[in-house]
Amino acid sequence: MKKAIVKRFIIVLILAMAICSIVISMSYYRLASRRVMEDMKPVLLLLDSTIDWDSDDLEAQIVKLGGQMNDDYRITIIDKDGSVLADSEAGNPETMENHSNRKEVKEAFKNGFGTQIRNSSTIKGSMLYAAYCSPTRNKVIRLSIRHEVLTDLMSMMVPSIVLSFVLALSVAGVLTNK
Repeated sequence: MKKAIVKRFIIVLILAMAICSIVISMSYYRLASRRVMEDMKPVLLLLDSTIDWDSDDLEAQIVKLGGQMNDDYRITIIDKDGSVLADSEAGNPETMENHSNRKEVKEAFKNGFGTQIRNSSTIKGSMLYAAYCSPTRNKVIRLSIRHEVLTDLMSMMVPSIVLSFVLALSVAGVLTNK
């Protein structure tokens, strides 16, 4: 009888810890996603004041700025009609599809700032996007970062979760053997 109770207790403990781990991981992921996108705002403002909008070669300037940033970031300049004027990674912006239907771009033109998490058809991977409409030029500066940055952060939690499981089961085992 005692063994059955202990067995059930350990099963309930494992299930409770698994549920807590999943809920905490999901909450952390949402918080980290929002935090990363919010942290992009000051970078976008800085880019707006750094860009020489009157330059003859905006593309070369954006590629250079992109090269000076962390390799995870990509900078895109989008005109009011949705055409891409410059991109730090894609090569020729004239071959890129129109961005007027992108949620973050629409929000930026409407509200000044917009964010989105989705797959990039250009980069072929999941990206976090933050877009800012330059009030002086009426063009959107969009900053994106590869989604793997967040999944890398999440994978760093796995050892802590496993250690928590082992410690909780060890303590439960010691306490139930008395």
